[in-house]
Amino acid sequence: MAGVAAAGTNNFNSAPASPASSESAMYTLQDIFVKVDMPYTNLSKRAGAFAEPAGGPTNGTLNTTDEIMALVVNRAPVAKTGQTISYQAGDDATYQSGVAWPSPRFVTNKVSGAEVAILDRLTGLIWTRDANLAGTLNVADAISYCNDLTYAAYDDWRLPNVAEMLSIVDYGRYDPALPAGHPFQNVVNSFYWTSSFVTNSPTTMQWPVNLSKGQAYGYGSPLCLKTTAYYVWPVRSAP
Repeated sequence: MAGVAAAGTNNFNSAPASPASSESAMYTLQDIFVKVDMPYTNLSKRAGAFAEPAGGPTNGTLNTTDEIMALVVNRAPVAKTGQTISYQAGDDATYQSGVAWPSPRFVTNKVSGAEVAILDRLTGLIWTRDANLAGTLNVADAISYCNDLTYAAYDDWRLPNVAEMLSIVDYGRYDPALPAGHPFQNVVNSFYWTSSFVTNSPTTMQWPVNLSKGQAYGYGSPLCLKTTAYYVWPVRSAP
């Protein structure tokens, strides 16, 4: 069925429209550049169905694909938080601002035996499906564990930074604060280490994230001591 993505896999069954269909109307590279550079700009496709260009550009030099890619890879759009129930006019759920989550958000990236790597299509990060591979470790051992890990045929895992750990949180849920229908296994409603240190006390304190509520703990909290044993959830960057 056209336009339907199979949940849990990266094989998307989307058939292209025929050239004669108005759905095949295209944006120009310049349109795409403008949209990426100024996300709130409204643009329209070239009218009609697909049409082969009669010749090269006639209105000067257009933006190149390299210029477009430079914008794409250097942007970090703020995603929706996941809160949808409003308790006061003007709160987060009133506006639900931010980038909408893709559907499905999580798909299988790679399988190696019982080991499965999961791609988050919102952020491009790849997580181990098993969210409790190592039990609890202090932060130094957590970093070393991830760096040394081979899982799902990948050997470039690392401990996520605090922003990456929080990027997977659904602030509309708790116990765990993860999106509904997520494919992960063995998620613990407790603290997970991140690779980000607390700037005021970098030698003694690190940022943990409590996946029960989606909360990060920082400077001044005894929960941040690097010697504390917390859970570990490896991540890697795509591809």
